[in-house]
Amino acid sequence: MKKNIKTAILLCAAFLIISSGCTPFVVRNTPDEPVETSDDPRFSFEIDDKSSDSDETGKSSENSASQSNSDSLSDNDKSSSKAKENSDSLVSEAPPENEEITAISLDVEKSDPQIGQTIKVIVTVTPDQDAEYILRSDDENVVTANEDGTLTAVGEGTCTVTAALKDNASVSDAVQITVSAPKNTDQEQNQDFYVDGILIVNKKYFITADYNPGGLTLECYSAFERLTNAAAEEGISIYALSDFRSYEEQVAIYNDYVMQYGEDGANSLCALPGHSEHQTGLAIDCASYDSGYFPGSPAAAWLDEHCAEYGFIIRYPAGHEAATGYSYEPWHIRYIGAKAKQITDSGLSLEEYYDLND
Repeated sequence: MKKNIKTAILLCAAFLIISSGCTPFVVRNTPDEPVETSDDPRFSFEIDDKSSDSDETGKSSENSASQSNSDSLSDNDKSSSKAKENSDSLVSEAPPENEEITAISLDVEKSDPQIGQTIKVIVTVTPDQDAEYILRSDDENVVTANEDGTLTAVGEGTCTVTAALKDNASVSDAVQITVSAPKNTDQEQNQDFYVDGILIVNKKYFITADYNPGGLTLECYSAFERLTNAAAEEGISIYALSDFRSYEEQVAIYNDYVMQYGEDGANSLCALPGHSEHQTGLAIDCASYDSGYFPGSPAAAWLDEHCAEYGFIIRYPAGHEAATGYSYEPWHIRYIGAKAKQITDSGLSLEEYYDLND
């Protein structure tokens, strides 16, 4: 009975499988047994490659889309990153709010100097106060710029002086300077001014820049040679430390005095260019081999007592500073000639003797 029921069940299952077109069940005794299939076309089947390809294509498309999205995101990220870099670059290039802009300002002690005067310059650079700058004049015939950072008025006229950064000439400042002839003088009256045959050169009376005898005059040189020989016979050594100076040399000397003592101090110790007796070839600054400091030395005493005998005067005697405009200089002698002894015996300075200050 049981056998009949089992047979009936198997037949029904076979009928259902065949009618539905499904692959029949295959029974194997062991997992490694080969699978036997029927040769009946109804039971044959093929793997749908298209379906597989479709699945793969789908996956590939999906992957491609995913990759495309990823690339797109990557490009966006790159663009965003680049924009950020540009933004950061702009931020880094912009100066900090508290950083000062480099600037330079130029100020001068006076903008209306007289010929021969030295002009102090004040240059301020911010924020770097130690930055190097260059001074320039657009007319060297009116004002010259000196290496020591000062200016010198050398001729009448108006010019512009500029201070510019050495490494960036666009950062600059400028001032206008007008130079005039020395005050209290008349060009025709005071130029080559003589009194009693004596050429007068002092703070009021001047000679022009082109006045140049080329050295000591012959008369002065010969007289000084007689003087030094006479002193040597008495055991006193005297020699010329400084004699003739050109206008240009006096400019340099005067500037040095200004740097050391200021303008007021320099004016009491040194003549302005054009106002120096040394330019005449008639003045000598003396020194002695026997003494390093001339004032109070035996040579100074001998010169004071005997120089008039050879046609010289002590040009700036002690006690007469108000009249001469200079401090006492026992070493500075001026060749006058025959009038020297008369002026010396009067006890007066040259200005007082001839009333040159009126």
